[in-house]
Amino acid sequence: MSKNEFSRKEFLDPKYALLSTVQTYCDFANLHGTSNVTDKPIIITHSYIICGEIVEQDKIGGANTEMPLVLSKNFIDKAKELINTLFSKEEASQFNPKVLIMKDVTIRSISSNQITKLPVFNLFVDQIVGYSFGHID
Repeated sequence: MSKNEFSRKEFLDPKYALLSTVQTYCDFANLHGTSNVTDKPIIITHSYIICGEIVEQDKIGGANTEMPLVLSKNFIDKAKELINTLFSKEEASQFNPKVLIMKDVTIRSISSNQITKLPVFNLFVDQIVGYSFGHID
């Protein structure tokens, strides 16, 4: 593994862990806040501002889970399965995608200000340049 590949992998793991916990802080703020507006994670990529609820993959499943979330998680699980089948354990560990599953998402284009709403969105963590939490009006 080259130094550049190692540094990218080291960068992505903490970034993924940090972003996975942002929803926890939003939930806490919403529970204890006095505002009637719900705070959500706000994630910035080079081209878009994405606002929605981050759903932990471990919590997806069971009778009460919405079907788009189940399908999204199944897609990621099958991709990981295929990677593990095609590559050695060492190689596969480098390829497993870091993906955030988000629901009730609003995506705003930075260049055109166009807004798209989606029930579920899978966001590759390596596309993220920054994040915050709050609400976008």
